[in-house]
Amino acid sequence: MLRYPEKKDEKGTPISASNVRRLLDEKKWDEIKNIVPETTYNYLVKKYQPVFKMNF
Repeated sequence: MLRYPEKKDEKGTPISASNVRRLLDEKKWDEIKNIVPETTYNYLVKKYQPVFKMNF
């Protein structure tokens, strides 16, 4: 079995996809930026920010 090391935030808490999805729902972009790699953050912004802007 191949195991990848867990990614952790600045507090040492493992980053979970569930937590990132919750932050997306709450539109907490600053918090997302603090816990995911830059490339992931850029992808999420490109994919989801236009959707959120349409909902205002």
